[in-house]
Amino acid sequence: MKRGWGLVLAVVVIAIAQSPAHAEGHVVGAGTQSCSTWNKVRPETSPTISDTILYTSMENWMLGYVSLLSLATDAQPPSNDTMESYLDDYCSKHPLSHFYEGVQQLGEEWKKQGAISPAKPQ
Repeated sequence: MKRGWGLVLAVVVIAIAQSPAHAEGHVVGAGTQSCSTWNKVRPETSPTISDTILYTSMENWMLGYVSLLSLATDAQPPSNDTMESYLDDYCSKHPLSHFYEGVQQLGEEWKKQGAISPAKPQ
């Protein structure tokens, strides 16, 4: 039974990763925030409690997305520092983009580096 769920999860993640994520109705939570919000609430730029809470929500959303990719593909995710640096760069260049678009691009870069490939059945 575990093997069947792993295969289903892999198929879903690969399908999502290969389709454009333009429909905002398919993304929920902190991923719908803008990149300009990520830039604003980074701990280095905004020490307020409400911004820290929003930043933590966005960071956890990113970690959940990356964790799902990792589980589905059996790949080792990049370090948190690497992912945050990537998103800092992406969001500074694309402040009007949604945060999920930056996280999705992070996954694409991870895939280009050969770190992500379809999970092998166990």
